[in-house]
Amino acid sequence: MGALIEIGGHRAVGLMASHGNPIAGVNSIAFTVDDKYWFLIHASPDLRTQILATPELAPPISEPTGSTIAGVFLPSADVDAIAGLLHLREFQPFFVFATASLQRILKKENCI
Repeated sequence: MGALIEIGGHRAVGLMASHGNPIAGVNSIAFTVDDKYWFLIHASPDLRTQILATPELAPPISEPTGSTIAGVFLPSADVDAIAGLLHLREFQPFFVFATASLQRILKKENCI
């Protein structure tokens, strides 16, 4: 897990690269406003490993096959920003927030 940050009562977690090297930087950022549902910025290729290493993103005890991740914000269509979406498809529905052109790429050109 990366650094846990609290801003105005809201929490954010920087998800580190799966090899745990802080020099490699943060691949994704998870944030919440209610400690129940989390949103990601980026969905890096090693997202599954990052989720497993971050207790805040673990499935609820009452729903072990569920997910606390409610959505992903995608700032670009770079492979390093979207490949982790494939891991999220294994769990529950979630929202993808992206520009219209990025949504078109995902839905029609790449069919993720």
